[in-house]
Amino acid sequence: MPSSVRRGRPATSAKADQTDASSPREGSSKWSSTAKGIGGASPTPSTLTGNAPGFNPRVLPSGLGGRRSFRAGRMTARGAPTEPTRSRGGRDRLPGGNRQKRAPGNSRRDLGPPGVKNAWHNRRRTAARHDRTPPPPPPPPPPPPAARLRPRYPDEPVRWDAPLEGLRGLCALLVVLAHLMIPGGILPGFAVPEWVGWFDLGSFAVLIFFVLSGYVIGRITTREFTPERARGYLWRRALRLVPINTAAVLFSWVCWPHTPLRVICGNLLFLENGAPYPFGLQVLLLANNVNLWTLPYEALYYLLFLGVWRGRPTLGFTAVATLAVAGSAFVLPLSAQVFSRFAYGFLFWVAGLVIAWWCAPAENPRSRWPAALLGAYALWRLDPGTAAFTRLHFYAGLWQVPTDPHRLIFLPAAAWVVLAVTGRGIRAQRWLGAGCAVVSGATVAYKASTGQLAGADLAALIALVLSVALAAWSARTSFLRSFAGIGSISFAVYALGTPMIDAIRVNGHLPADPTWASYLVRVAFLAAVLFPTAWLLERRIQPAIRRRVLGPA
Repeated sequence: MPSSVRRGRPATSAKADQTDASSPREGSSKWSSTAKGIGGASPTPSTLTGNAPGFNPRVLPSGLGGRRSFRAGRMTARGAPTEPTRSRGGRDRLPGGNRQKRAPGNSRRDLGPPGVKNAWHNRRRTAARHDRTPPPPPPPPPPPPAARLRPRYPDEPVRWDAPLEGLRGLCALLVVLAHLMIPGGILPGFAVPEWVGWFDLGSFAVLIFFVLSGYVIGRITTREFTPERARGYLWRRALRLVPINTAAVLFSWVCWPHTPLRVICGNLLFLENGAPYPFGLQVLLLANNVNLWTLPYEALYYLLFLGVWRGRPTLGFTAVATLAVAGSAFVLPLSAQVFSRFAYGFLFWVAGLVIAWWCAPAENPRSRWPAALLGAYALWRLDPGTAAFTRLHFYAGLWQVPTDPHRLIFLPAAAWVVLAVTGRGIRAQRWLGAGCAVVSGATVAYKASTGQLAGADLAALIALVLSVALAAWSARTSFLRSFAGIGSISFAVYALGTPMIDAIRVNGHLPADPTWASYLVRVAFLAAVLFPTAWLLERRIQPAIRRRVLGPA
């Protein structure tokens, strides 16, 4: 290896050394080289084009690219090649592209020409690289926002849900069947067998209606609150309730003309209630149409929703405030029961609103509705709330309306049914189903230990076992879809069913023998009159009124 390379000098030819010695700038700097071309010759067109011998295309002559770095080495201010530079692999790179080891005595400071980042800068970079201080920890994430009642899926399209309509129709039929099971309800002197009463689920269906109402309002109201949207919402809700309620009240008045006018006006204004209002004010229910007691609840919930829509309160605040009003009946006089009943029903309504706004949309057309319906039936028939209140000798909470305090334990089951039918919240379905199964099982164990198991409890136990066995089965919704037609007219069926049953009961032209044949004839006549009337009212008259008031959709 040439000695000049070991001493850190450029590895140039002898002729180049002689030329450097005779250069006018001789001795100016040992790092400077001649301004002539490669090989000592002056740059000519031939050397610039690469025709001259010894031409290296990686190194340009003086004035043609000073301070530029190439693979073969670095350029000085005059463009001449410099000392070998340090390569990434630990070897020195020569101007011609060859690599060789650096002499042990050479330092990094001696390997770089002036004006080029040398070993001192490299040492600074190396020290900074190896002496890096850890970055400061990221700031803690902001606390999660409170669980406010607002839509989490505002862009979800609103579609017609056939299984949901089928559930609505099934509930309407359960209410009508509950009135048909009353002894002498449609046929004087006739009573259905006791085991048929095990399937008396009218109050069960009413609570499901409350959850469905909150769910539907949540599905169709996902945009932000504005005064214009609020006015449209109120008009649509009024046109939903007023026509059918007016028709039901007037029809009940025709069938029972002895009803006082004060009661008729109160029912037309949605003021009827089974409990008295404060200051002794009370509007009685229609004697032949007690089903209308739920319509004041619906009207009040529609108004309360405006506050939820506008204020976006948290779920915790809404639940605590509602429970405070609901529990006021136990410490206040009897006049507070009316507000307590409204509050208990509002908990079911809010549950449906939460399902619509918070639970993820369905991805599977199948659902686990069989297990939910069976589990809800078992919990309702076992009635653990009544068992607990009786065990504690707390009879003040056992009212005779579906919105009783002891019925609050049915809230998870009602929410489970709506979740299963709509296919939303798979995780919530599992938790609610497990909770209902545990409570039902504990009630069966308690009644078995005290000898209180009856025939209805055995039917509930069978339903509970089937619900647990079918917990993981995702079934088709064709059974529920078969009731979708009745679901589309369910409101009119619910509102007109009771006065029609009473009118058929006093009719003298139908068979009156207290037999199953006469009973079935009257039931068939009821179906032949009720369903066409409900269809005409809800599918023809009510849409015409809506178009007249709101214009075409």
